[in-house]
Amino acid sequence: MPALATHQASDIFAWCASAHGNGLGVFVLLDPPTNASSGFRPTPQQPQLNLFSERTSDPQALQIGPRLIEVPNDEAIAKRAARAFVSQSAEQPEMLLISSPLKLDSLAKRLSTRFDVSAAGEEMLLRLWDARIFYALDSALEPPNRELVFAFGSQALVPDRQGGHTIIALNTPGHDPLQDVQLSLSQSELDALIERSNPDAILAMVREISPELIQQIADAERYGLAQRQLVECEQRQLNSPRDQALALTLAIEHGPEWWHSPEWANCVQQASQLTLLNAYLQRIQPSE
Repeated sequence: MPALATHQASDIFAWCASAHGNGLGVFVLLDPPTNASSGFRPTPQQPQLNLFSERTSDPQALQIGPRLIEVPNDEAIAKRAARAFVSQSAEQPEMLLISSPLKLDSLAKRLSTRFDVSAAGEEMLLRLWDARIFYALDSALEPPNRELVFAFGSQALVPDRQGGHTIIALNTPGHDPLQDVQLSLSQSELDALIERSNPDAILAMVREISPELIQQIADAERYGLAQRQLVECEQRQLNSPRDQALALTLAIEHGPEWWHSPEWANCVQQASQLTLLNAYLQRIQPSE
């Protein structure tokens, strides 16, 4: 199991300093934010690589391509990276940290090799640079594939979706086991990854419909709230994304335990026979 830790810039800086002290490189894996006014910006002195540069020459694709940025053994720069790490959104994190004995170009090559995978017989792009996916992979993968996917470093420091961070153990074999072989995910691994990603999909649906509603919930509580609402939906076989988004909306407006409130008992009972959306519409628009 990964080690859960508190979320202070001093802790992140200490981790960077320890890695540097052990002769390891420290790197930011950044998913560039769409909002240019936010996010981590490296200094001009920090070497970096665009991980899409060998996949495409399309300027638009390169603009949103993930970046691998070296954090040198420099106190000011490391502290700046630490502050950026702890100040990012818990719901929509944009960066994680990697310690590795590999150099920047070698690490970039290993990471890029893991983007294209086969999952249940289908080709797919594995968004390893997305801190949310990286975090989910740690528990979604079976041990053999976990060893293969994480074969590029010593440790990764990843947001835990609750306002803290997780230390994920990596490994660094001399030869990349995926250099000549494509990673293949089983159906159970794919299902586990989808399950861990579903709260983000539901949050995105609610945000698209009502951005101000999401703001009513503390950033560090959003993923957990969506996750609990999905569990309630699954227990009642409410598998429609519309029902799940509505459940999250009601949880924000009426509290996470709205399912068990006498006020909502009739609606919940009807939902098991219809859909939550239809039961809700009958509640707010009763037939005459």
